[in-house]
Amino acid sequence: MPKIRFEREGKEIEVGQGANLRRTALMHGVKLYRGIHRCPLGNCHGLGLCGSCWVEILEGTGSISPPSKIEQACPGKILTRPPAQARLACQVRVYGDIVVRTQS
Repeated sequence: MPKIRFEREGKEIEVGQGANLRRTALMHGVKLYRGIHRCPLGNCHGLGLCGSCWVEILEGTGSISPPSKIEQACPGKILTRPPAQARLACQVRVYGDIVVRTQS
């Protein structure tokens, strides 16, 4: 089974094939949102529209789903200035071991 290691939080979580990165993080207490986007009204709840759940994939980029069309067109990514290996956690499916750095 694939493992997700959250670098800043020091957590490693075993997941099933194709697990959603955002749902997994939130279920295990990993905070993905900053600022106003922590508020339930300030994010899109996993629809890929707000761009606030971006994470940096440090290892295992070949073990995740490719960017969706929604993710590629996300206007929020421009506003938050994510790093080069950034992905929206809500759009990522995990198929192998990965290492993730969150925003906070």
